[in-house]
Amino acid sequence: MVTLHQLRILAQVARHRTFTKAAGELRISQPSVSRQLKLLEEALGARLYTKSNIGIELTEKGQLCLNYARVILSQVQKLGENFDIKLAQPGAESLTVGGTYTHSAVFLPPLLTTFNRTHPTVDVTLRTGNALAIEEMILKGEIDIAVAGSLPQSPRLEAESLRPEKLVAFASPTHPLTKRRRVLVSDIGGTPIIIRKGGIANGLLRELQSQGFKPNIAMRCDSPEAVKAVVKKKFGVGLLFRDAVESDIRKGDFKIIKLQGLKLEGHSYIIYPKESPLSAHARDFLALLRQRRNKSQK
Repeated sequence: MVTLHQLRILAQVARHRTFTKAAGELRISQPSVSRQLKLLEEALGARLYTKSNIGIELTEKGQLCLNYARVILSQVQKLGENFDIKLAQPGAESLTVGGTYTHSAVFLPPLLTTFNRTHPTVDVTLRTGNALAIEEMILKGEIDIAVAGSLPQSPRLEAESLRPEKLVAFASPTHPLTKRRRVLVSDIGGTPIIIRKGGIANGLLRELQSQGFKPNIAMRCDSPEAVKAVVKKKFGVGLLFRDAVESDIRKGDFKIIKLQGLKLEGHSYIIYPKESPLSAHARDFLALLRQRRNKSQK
């Protein structure tokens, strides 16, 4: 299937003769330009361009396609002007999803793969950051929809409950606490604890303090990978979502510490703008997230 988005990309590549400038003009990524042109070539069954020292050059078939593209895009533009309608912008065939670190590494990739199978012409981008960074990117319009491990602070953002998230305490297999079948909160005493900044970690600390226990927070890290790197060096006990360490546990890099008397649980949320409508692709991805949520609740 040939799309208007692909024809616009071809026109811009022919004009600028580079993927980089065409991507900047269309406000999409350079890989997206390459991917959409490949899909266009597959749809038409013809090679449309070649690369040379002076840039992108259209083949004979590419020039023929460009001629048709210019006529089609011109007519579409006139349609919008005559009927006073707002046409889809060049980047409309795209979806940018955001996720906090663990969700970007484990939860979102399979869903994006599913989305890609049903939306093969859509350029999908996954952006990662902490909860605050994700929130700011949504507010700036850089992300369409996101999954995060804490509620947004801005009243301009909508948040839907997604699923409970299991937290675990873990350590190097040689750590003394991993040898014990039953570990109380009081048993970890002065043990150095490594956590991520903000969000779930702060809630857990409040719960510990409500039980009269003052944890020894040795380090706060920006990402789960940083927490795991420190714990791997046997610096202390880590606290993360189980999803973030599941594969490491299977490989034997870490062992779970079974803490008694402490509810290690957080929650994740679907976040999107409250005031501006979601694009069609973002609505489709939201439906996919809701399906996943409903399935996990059964």
